[in-house]
Amino acid sequence: MNERVTQSCLRYGVTGLAAIGVLTAAACSSSGGGKPSASTTSHSSSSSTSTAPSSPSPSPSGGTAPSDLDLTSTLINPADIPGGTFTLKSADPINQAPAVGVDGEFSNADGSRTVTDVLVWLPTDSDTDTALTAEQAAAAHQITGGLTDAPIEVGVGGHIYSGTTANGPATIIVFQEANYVVTLEFNSKAASDAIPANLATGVATAQDTKVKAAI
Repeated sequence: MNERVTQSCLRYGVTGLAAIGVLTAAACSSSGGGKPSASTTSHSSSSSTSTAPSSPSPSPSGGTAPSDLDLTSTLINPADIPGGTFTLKSADPINQAPAVGVDGEFSNADGSRTVTDVLVWLPTDSDTDTALTAEQAAAAHQITGGLTDAPIEVGVGGHIYSGTTANGPATIIVFQEANYVVTLEFNSKAASDAIPANLATGVATAQDTKVKAAI
């Protein structure tokens, strides 16, 4: 079974985007780690009725949505992730009007650690604030055991959530930078391999630096 599909609910289109009315439903399992339905996932099929145009479009606030290439270029580099040699396995575009984004998936050599890096750009401050709040709530819900939640000095509203999920140890960081909301999720397969908070925060800081450079 595709691990990407079952890994978590932390995908825009089933959390933050639903909160601003882009999608009509946001269904995650009450136990955490639920599988989003095909009609609500942010990786939209060609049958979706709410996909954004493929070219950048002006936002209501006068900004311009970044292109898919720009968004992919804004992802962290594999070398920004310590603790092994990581590679970018995939970078899927998120086109769910009015938001655009990218969902990057990194993995180490043996697949024992994965990092999900989701960047979403929204056109207005209100949309961005709402999406941040929704994603923070989704991150806390995703941790099903031993949840710890602490603010971090990364971006705006930065929080780190740590604990366990049905798939093992997990650390999730959510923050906002200008019109971007960023979610970083660190997963380990081994129960004894919890991701250190300082490692996750360092990666988040590297991602924040790249977002700032792209603004």
